[in-house]
Amino acid sequence: MDPSALRGKQSTEQAIAIHARVPRQEPALSRHRLARSALALALEHHTSITTLSAVGNYSSAAALLRPLMEAGACAFWIVYACPPPLLTMIMAGERDTPTLPKMLQSLRKVTGLEGVDRLAEMLPREGRYLDSYTHGGMSQLG
Repeated sequence: MDPSALRGKQSTEQAIAIHARVPRQEPALSRHRLARSALALALEHHTSITTLSAVGNYSSAAALLRPLMEAGACAFWIVYACPPPLLTMIMAGERDTPTLPKMLQSLRKVTGLEGVDRLAEMLPREGRYLDSYTHGGMSQLG
């Protein structure tokens, strides 16, 4: 099996394993229910990326990289950094979740979350590529 196909297989297996670990019981707290929804969206994007890559649709897979990051960050932000009054407004449909950079900045203040600093520092430099892939810009067209 070529390295790309092997990595795709491993990634698909990882997605299946993560899906299997998500509790089937509905969380009691609204914060956790909303975070679970964000996690489910991130897992769906991840599985879609591996599926699209397996059939050679790399541009479509790349277009999902930023939404995958946003959904994953959102799940963490909701659990660890979202102030209760804002959560209430989000749940009521009065406000939306912050942008990815703002979520990462809030998450940087939470101790014990590995990788957040690295993502937050990478985003200003590499984020334009994610935007370009998502919106069919020159990085993707090239």
